[in-house]
Amino acid sequence: MKLPRLHDLAAALRGGVPSLAVGGIVPEARALPLAALHAEGWPEGPALVVVPGEREAAELVAGLEILAPGLRTATAPSELSTP
Repeated sequence: MKLPRLHDLAAALRGGVPSLAVGGIVPEARALPLAALHAEGWPEGPALVVVPGEREAAELVAGLEILAPGLRTATAPSELSTP
């Protein structure tokens, strides 16, 4: 599968755009723009991706393992983010 080119978006994010929201696509496709951004060299460091629930997190990680096999991923339950 060939990923879409998102060079301009990756450059904007590297230039200081503070956040990115991926919307308007089916949940199973969320991995596609993230894998495409990874192919363009973004992020240069760690990135946090928030999804509605644990099932969506598992689906996102599974998609990234297929589309961006070199990208390290992990999931954490929301309880870990509570102060």
